[in-house]
Amino acid sequence: GFDAARLLALLDDETAWEAQLAANLEDHKAWQQRGFMAAWRAFFARQAVAVRLLPQPDGERRLTNLGHLAELIQQQSEHMAGIAPLLAWFEAQVASPPAAEEALLRLESDAELVKIVTIHTSKGLQYPLVFCPFLWDGALERRDTTFWRYRDGDESWLAPDDLVSASARDAARSEILAEKLRLLYVALTRAEHRQYVVWGHVQKMHTAALSWLLHGRAAANLAQLEAGELLATQVADDVAALAARLPDAVRCREVDVALNALPPEAAPDFVPQLAGVHRSLYTPWRVSSFTGLTRHLHGGASPRSEAPDHDHGPLQQPDAAVAADRFSFPRGARAGTCLHEMFERADFTRPEAWPQVVQEALHKHGFDALWQDAALAMLHDTLHCEIAPGVRLAAVPNARRLVEMEFTLPADGLSLSRLQRILTNPAMGLAAPLREAAATLTFDRVQGYLKGFIDLAFIHGDALWLVDYKSNHLGDGFACYGDDALVASVAREHYYLQYLIYCVALRRYLAQRAPQLRLGGVRYLYLRGINGAGYGVWRDAPSDVLLDALDGVFRATVPA
Repeated sequence: GFDAARLLALLDDETAWEAQLAANLEDHKAWQQRGFMAAWRAFFARQAVAVRLLPQPDGERRLTNLGHLAELIQQQSEHMAGIAPLLAWFEAQVASPPAAEEALLRLESDAELVKIVTIHTSKGLQYPLVFCPFLWDGALERRDTTFWRYRDGDESWLAPDDLVSASARDAARSEILAEKLRLLYVALTRAEHRQYVVWGHVQKMHTAALSWLLHGRAAANLAQLEAGELLATQVADDVAALAARLPDAVRCREVDVALNALPPEAAPDFVPQLAGVHRSLYTPWRVSSFTGLTRHLHGGASPRSEAPDHDHGPLQQPDAAVAADRFSFPRGARAGTCLHEMFERADFTRPEAWPQVVQEALHKHGFDALWQDAALAMLHDTLHCEIAPGVRLAAVPNARRLVEMEFTLPADGLSLSRLQRILTNPAMGLAAPLREAAATLTFDRVQGYLKGFIDLAFIHGDALWLVDYKSNHLGDGFACYGDDALVASVAREHYYLQYLIYCVALRRYLAQRAPQLRLGGVRYLYLRGINGAGYGVWRDAPSDVLLDALDGVFRATVPA
């Protein structure tokens, strides 16, 4: 599983996030087409679950449990149609575990094994013999404590470490000690016949729960307990006194460390090592994408994911002295994802709802509310901009648009040489800077599929239009988003190849689903630079000759 830090790192790296989503989608399809067990086995192998779990002390136990759970889910799937009912059943089983024999996750010999459990886990259970070797832990706080929970009268409070007062911190530490005392009671009442407690002088043990009971009789509160000095002689004397008072219940025995000494491990004569492959393996059949074809620009990103619609690199916050406008709006993957979500969720025809959409997107992606006006201005100006004669996105209802339209385009032999011959041919109609950029492309032959997600496809009149949102920062003024700057950006990032692939996919889609519609054109909207005066809108209308040639390249079956 992923911890919070790993998830945050994925969200900040759109390439890795798209790769993870693509893997999840493959698992989902495998489940739908071949059943749960097929999807589970693929996930199990891809995530190297066995490799990660087996080295752990209870790794074999965990693998056994996971395998048993998978079998139970597979058995239930044979009686249920669909993923959702099966997930609902599983959630119900977790909430109210059945007592049937097939639900018991245990080895046959578990009853005769030593069980290593936490005190929390042992609540309500009994064991013939119980060993408590670590009751001397007196830690009441950690170095990385960020929040403190304490009571003030009848009210319970949760306060961040930077704001909490000294008295509140002491109250919280007292609550932790009280909880340790409650757990100590649980630990000391689990044995049916005999209880073993390892006790002696250990550094910082004076605030342990058992220290309070055995050695803190004179301390009225935590402060007094911490102020006292606990010496090794006092520990030994207090334990001996307890044994003397309760001779039929308590016995003391000094641990002979040498009695349990382990022999030194002999160095093996031969240490086997697996041979490693230190180069990428080439396979002609694969699922690629626009990013895969331009991965030399994006740091070797996964070929299955889409290219970023934003500035490269991690989140870049502006200088505090800079005005919070569209040009200083944060850059990077998270900022680009936030802006994209605004356009995905907004109803273009309901401007009164736009502020709420912007507010929720900023909050979800961790941006301060001071960016509300800048983000709302980008949304408003983009939707009201005339991107073609008489065409504004603000007039497009939800029923006439497709958001994040996914496609998988068969590419039966896409070769770099054939693609470059077409793109660099002036007769095909690409602008000179785009032709020059196409000459620098480099990728291996693709035999398989091209995959992608189109930000927006909408219908106006008799045409289907292609729109892609770009949050790239090209400068700190609208003039930085003129035609020359846009063509340089499209060439530098090879966006022309991205929208040409999209256009080929859309033409095939229209031929099968809506032959009465034509492809209207391409609009790449640079959100920071749109002001209604023509800036920030990249316009192109690829010719049928060019798209026919590209369609033929994707269908090629022989090397070129």
